[in-house]
Amino acid sequence: MSSYPNPRTIVVIGTALVALTLVGCNRRDDSSTTGQKVDSAMAKVDEKVDAAKAELKRDADKVAESAGKAVTAVEDTAITAGIKAKLATDSDLKALDINVETTAGRATLRGKAPDAAALARATQLAAAVGGVTSVDNQLTVTQ
Repeated sequence: MSSYPNPRTIVVIGTALVALTLVGCNRRDDSSTTGQKVDSAMAKVDEKVDAAKAELKRDADKVAESAGKAVTAVEDTAITAGIKAKLATDSDLKALDINVETTAGRATLRGKAPDAAALARATQLAAAVGGVTSVDNQLTVTQ
């Protein structure tokens, strides 16, 4: 019997030594303390929370803006209906086709009026409706 190791054993031992050497070379020298690692992680969490808050605020602002526009549209529709109802009570204006448009409380009247007095009354009636901020009377006198 020979006192030399089996060639297969030498290969296994050599492979193991190479693997251990590579593992040792591949180790990272991380000198950060546990507290520093926790602080770093917390800073990242805070950044993400701040970004999420900013995004939520932007979304909330968009919702508020949309709601504001919807409320204005509903108010304008009610103003337009109120003006048409007032015009329908006037004997000279009720039979006329007067177009009423309202934008942010500003009423615009278009169409024809039988005379200057009816034109002036249309402005007064429209201005008397709640929510009207101004009246742009673009009616023309037919006579």
